[in-house]
Amino acid sequence: MLRISPTRFVRQIRASDSFADSLRILVAMGGIVLWCQWQGNPHLMIPLLLGSIAGALAETEDTGLKRLKALLGTLALFTVTVTSITALFPFTLPFAVALPLAAFAVIMLGAIGNRCAAISGATIILAIYTMLVNDQHPVPGMSNWSQARWILQGAAWYGALSLLWGALFPEQIIRQSLAAVFDALAGYLDCKARLFEPDDGSHLERTQLELAMRNERVVQSLQSCWNLLLSRMTSPRSRQSIDAPMQLYFLARSIHERASSSHHPYRALARDLFHSDVLFRCQRLIRLHAAACRKRAQALRMHFSYTGCGEGQQALAELQKSMDWLADLAEPPRPDLWRALSAIRHNLAGLQQQMDYIDQPPLTAQSPAGNPPGLPPKAMLAAAWDSVRRQLTPNAPRFRYAVRLSIALLAGYAVMHLYHAEQGYWILLTTAFVCQPSYGATRRRQWERIGGTLAGLLLGWALLTLFPQRPMQLALFVLTGPLFFATRRSHYAAATGAATMMVMLCFNQTGSGFAVIMPRLIDTVLGVSLGWLAMRWILPDWQMRRLNLVLARSLRSDSRYLREVITQYTSGEVDDIAYRSSRDEALAADAALSSALANMLKEPDGRQHNTEIMLRFLTCSHTLLGHLSALGVHRQMLDSRRTPAARHSYQLIEQTTARLSQSWEQIASHLESPNPDRALPRCDERQLIGQLENGACDRCGDDSLRLVQGLLAQLLGQLDALRELSVHALHRPVPLGRVIDEPVDS
Repeated sequence: MLRISPTRFVRQIRASDSFADSLRILVAMGGIVLWCQWQGNPHLMIPLLLGSIAGALAETEDTGLKRLKALLGTLALFTVTVTSITALFPFTLPFAVALPLAAFAVIMLGAIGNRCAAISGATIILAIYTMLVNDQHPVPGMSNWSQARWILQGAAWYGALSLLWGALFPEQIIRQSLAAVFDALAGYLDCKARLFEPDDGSHLERTQLELAMRNERVVQSLQSCWNLLLSRMTSPRSRQSIDAPMQLYFLARSIHERASSSHHPYRALARDLFHSDVLFRCQRLIRLHAAACRKRAQALRMHFSYTGCGEGQQALAELQKSMDWLADLAEPPRPDLWRALSAIRHNLAGLQQQMDYIDQPPLTAQSPAGNPPGLPPKAMLAAAWDSVRRQLTPNAPRFRYAVRLSIALLAGYAVMHLYHAEQGYWILLTTAFVCQPSYGATRRRQWERIGGTLAGLLLGWALLTLFPQRPMQLALFVLTGPLFFATRRSHYAAATGAATMMVMLCFNQTGSGFAVIMPRLIDTVLGVSLGWLAMRWILPDWQMRRLNLVLARSLRSDSRYLREVITQYTSGEVDDIAYRSSRDEALAADAALSSALANMLKEPDGRQHNTEIMLRFLTCSHTLLGHLSALGVHRQMLDSRRTPAARHSYQLIEQTTARLSQSWEQIASHLESPNPDRALPRCDERQLIGQLENGACDRCGDDSLRLVQGLLAQLLGQLDALRELSVHALHRPVPLGRVIDEPVDS
């Protein structure tokens, strides 16, 4: 019989990413309920609870002074919003004019950054909550202005709890963010291991596509963690407190660079090593590394000590024995294949060394040398305005989303007044939650919202019937709040069901919870319909319209990354700002391409453009990034003056780098061109590829130069496929022909 230790169970709950949010909202809602019962005025629960929920939705991940500043800014924006709505609420026409204009302005504030985006979204929700309280749930003997004050006090109450939590547990959110990074790395490594199957390669393209999608998750988690760490670097004292997390972050970056590297075509590896166990041993070692990343993530969440990857050393030794056996054969592997295997083994040994760090890696030159310089207030305002100004164009996704949601809210307001809908402001609330920036997210939300509402109404009816006692209902009501916040990011249908039960249990304290069943269902259907219509017909942001720009950005960032990598083969390995920023830019561009294609696949068939071509382009782009990562992993200063052969090899490297950079820039310019019929310059790279391969095999005696030349030859071999894909990407759907059949499985 399986027994779970109570202590371990509590630790697992505490290690959950949503535990802190759920506990804070539990304390906030429990405190409000107890205070209202003590005051003998249950009608105050609704404005206080709605204010605290809006405050929780606006919560940022800052700590200390930055968290206080964010809270004060949030409360200031909440105050302006609540005051404006209360003043205009009795006047239908002026309110209808102000509603879309204010919604547009608030949504555009989200262009400043993720923190402002969360606050702007919560402000829209708070505005609807204020309408709901003023119209349908007035507190007896209290004016609308007094109710507005209680809504703001609810938000301030949750903000105070948030500040206290941040002061008591300043490291918890950093641990959760780092754990998310290592979990994403584990998933990426597991997928990478499947590329080392010694079979016919029928699964290869599907696995490479999945790998590109998983790379997007790794990049997003790394960027989120980096922003969080930077927000903590406000003083030398705070800088010292995050040294250990910062080192773990840079360790994760290094692991990702090694994990994403690609040294040789996987199809060729499977063909040439079909009768050997080398690939199996590589695969086993990579899976052990994935397990080690998961172990580190669990240790971070549960405050355990990480114990390293003990089995990896044995697996690495067994891999070396298999390679030694191959080298002793009467017909050993070809020189290019053996160099690739040696580079893979060296890379896996580096990964093993990184997995063996127990607590944290030693301080390295990667650590920031000082605190990030702070901007003066005027410069910060100028930067914020510049961020908003760049999005004030019909081509910008946030501008289109702001216009779409503003008109949808106005339409919901008109429908509510036209049909005199009971509890009609739930129409606006549903529309605000359902209408998302992308079509796929909106479609997913609409079905989750309807399904969650139906389930919540059914469960709420059952709870009110089974537990008519008011104290029991209050206890259940307090528990639904944490359930909502625990599931709102991962299982929105469950979150909607929890919110629906919360509404029914809360309204039953001041009236009849059964009376809200039909209005809630009807208003949900109306709000969902408005959200879908707005997404479909009001400035829809179809991905195919800007996918060519995303493709071009990916190639330009790869070009910059290549130049920075090759530069370090002259100057020596150093993770300076120029190198890190070029790699980050390339990773972000690759992740943006994955995201854009994933969103396009969720759009209507008529709005999808050359889907197979685009997926092929994504696979090819990720292959390029893999070769560039391999070049980055093996960076070192090359002795290019030792022999004439070495000088010739390095000249070939510089020539190839210039050719690749120029070709990628030309393809990017072609993708950005308004004239898709413009001819794309073409070059014959076969002669240069032959020189690199022959030079690498015969004339150059430096293994490092040979490896660099071999990787550059593989990059050159991708150019024809890239040119063909870029030409077809700009035209109407075409037969794929030989373009899709050309291997890009390096």
